[in-house]
Amino acid sequence: MRISTSGLLAAVTLTLSLGFGTGWWFRDLMLRDAHPTGTTVYDQQPERPTQLAPARPPFAANDPVQEVTSDEQKLSQMLSEHRFGEATAFYYEAVNSDALKAPLLRPVVDDYLQRCFASCDSNSFLGLVENWLATFYDDIPVLLMLARHQEQQGLPEAAANTLLLARTYALPGKQRGVNEALHQLSIRTDERLSDEERWIELLGYYEYLVAIDFTTPEFELRRALLYRRFGEQARGDELLANLRAAADGSDPEWAATLERHLAEPRTEIAPGADLSNAIPLERRGDGYVVEVTLNDQAKLKLLVDTGASMTALTRESFRRLARQHFSLLGTRLFNTANGYTRGDIYRTSALTLGEERIEGTNIAILDLKTMDDIDGLLGMNVLRQFHFQIDQSAGAMQIKRR
Repeated sequence: MRISTSGLLAAVTLTLSLGFGTGWWFRDLMLRDAHPTGTTVYDQQPERPTQLAPARPPFAANDPVQEVTSDEQKLSQMLSEHRFGEATAFYYEAVNSDALKAPLLRPVVDDYLQRCFASCDSNSFLGLVENWLATFYDDIPVLLMLARHQEQQGLPEAAANTLLLARTYALPGKQRGVNEALHQLSIRTDERLSDEERWIELLGYYEYLVAIDFTTPEFELRRALLYRRFGEQARGDELLANLRAAADGSDPEWAATLERHLAEPRTEIAPGADLSNAIPLERRGDGYVVEVTLNDQAKLKLLVDTGASMTALTRESFRRLARQHFSLLGTRLFNTANGYTRGDIYRTSALTLGEERIEGTNIAILDLKTMDDIDGLLGMNVLRQFHFQIDQSAGAMQIKRR
């Protein structure tokens, strides 16, 4: 019997930019999770930080507002010297002791952020963002800038997750700008991945939007057409039919578009019954644990997290593994339940799921809190490469390579 489940990772209170979001649409199953994450790559050994000039020029000695000018100079110097923790604490104390200082000091921060975004190395920019959001977690302009940076780093899922956080924190009247940022992100991502014919990654992006509950009817239409491209005709048709049922008739052009796609002849056969590669699952609460093999050696138990953009291991589990088959890629900024934090990213030589062997898989090493015998999370960077479904009665996950 195929069913729908929710709350996949109630036991794991971590939201990752990995993209630990809320759920995944299976063929006849939708798994949801409430753990959004943001990720950003930068070198572990960063190049020498770019030194920027003070954000604002010094005032003349006879300036009547010398005290405020001094605060501006101090803040600017801290930022230019990359003393981001001190700068954040200084700003916080200054504006809390005197609210009139905020309009004078905030432009110093904004100016430096803009210039650092354009010219700093990634490590320096993220160092400032990490320190700033640790105190001002709901700063919408900074979150929007972080999302743009993540997109430039080739991490559209992380950018979407950051925009989801921004929309969560934004006042109702301010959410339109965040939604527009997501729309533009999706257009650019679709154009880039389509031009490069990276269809699996593109489908994974739209599925991730569903996983974090941040999709739109237009994105769902694109997802349905991508399912058809991969031969998942029935799944695409079902999604199109749902979109047609949800249409309220106010947009005749939209309705006609849906009808046209539904009327298109089937040119491919959906995988359906030939999902013969059945992988045993262990039920853990509302979730499922699956065994994978890393680098053809280590067997690990991972909790299926279809809302995670990247597979992750606990630090303790990683310490037990032989390191000769791992390549350190650097460090990323992850959004967790306790705010933004850093974690190491490694590339494995291979990851095997059932009978399927995936070459060169990225994994994150984090301070995850899991059940004692669970080594980590199986995320979207692996799962998006398959069409799959869970058969609860058989206690198995059936997969077919896309």
